[in-house]
Amino acid sequence: MPLLKNKFVAPKLGISRTIPHLCGMPRRLREKRRLMIFRTFVDESALDPSKDDALIMAGFVGELSEWERVSDAWDECLRHHPSVEYFKFKEATSLSGEFWKFDRSSADAKMVALAEVIARFRIQGICVTVPHASFANRDSKSAKGMMGSRAYDYGFFSLVFRVLRQIREHASMGSRVDFVFDRRPELRSCIENFNALKDADDLESPLLEDFQVAGECFPGDDKDILALQMADLLAGQSSSTLKDGVTAKALQIITDAKPLMHWVCHIPSLTPALLESQKISGELYASVMDLIRRAYGDKESGPTLNSDLKELTLEQEWHKAKVLQLIKSYERSGVKNPLTDNFLKTINAIRAKIYGKD
Repeated sequence: MPLLKNKFVAPKLGISRTIPHLCGMPRRLREKRRLMIFRTFVDESALDPSKDDALIMAGFVGELSEWERVSDAWDECLRHHPSVEYFKFKEATSLSGEFWKFDRSSADAKMVALAEVIARFRIQGICVTVPHASFANRDSKSAKGMMGSRAYDYGFFSLVFRVLRQIREHASMGSRVDFVFDRRPELRSCIENFNALKDADDLESPLLEDFQVAGECFPGDDKDILALQMADLLAGQSSSTLKDGVTAKALQIITDAKPLMHWVCHIPSLTPALLESQKISGELYASVMDLIRRAYGDKESGPTLNSDLKELTLEQEWHKAKVLQLIKSYERSGVKNPLTDNFLKTINAIRAKIYGKD
């Protein structure tokens, strides 16, 4: 998919639409405070590493008044015969849900018609690919909810940082961009970290400087929010294209109208090793707690417990050395990555539980 080379161009918008509470000011003051509000709607596809090579996170960014126009046109297309109440890519491809009365030809035609709606408006397509291979060592149980341990986390922040950079560099001064992601369990911790970065005082990092244009970030339901249905179409079509090696017709229509801003997310090289270390940390902590329970239970002989304790101590020392080696390697690399920093803090917390503070 071609990279976007053109800049975001903010169309003129009445000041009452951008900042309604300034409507009582005289023109000379209103014009000085003019800003543009953009909104980005994002959905994801190919979340299962056992079935897919990469997670796809895709959507569109556009100015608010343009979203109103494209949403009206999308709704009209949905209601055009044969009609559907909402669009869901999974239902369109499996001929289920809203598409249960469709055949393959009519379902594809509906997707093409919806893609043509998108192509008529000034909304920019964005798509990030996150390889699942980097997360093969992740243990879903011990890493549950751990920020920076999931492909979704990297997709989320890679997309957010890229959009923020584009808006900050190419839109008018004082512009702001909000983000709406399709609701998922992983989203909660991502939004919490988004807000923490937005509120950070240290703006020396170029990444944090981009957060000067960050607005709000919140979840949405793609059955209710038409713009999320557009994101779902793009994510689904992009995933199918990646898997089949053939560009789907609906995706071709969208990219012919405006080149898609597409990139592959770079995962820090230490991530697989950190995930493996985190997995072992969780296993060792569970072993320590099990040994304590057995000792207090007074149901096993001393020699058996002593033997297990010696074996566990050796495993802990080996693992402790590996963790310290990884941390030093990361520190020497000089790479500053908020997700990896967060991940390392969590690993250090687990390490402290097992070995105590150094």
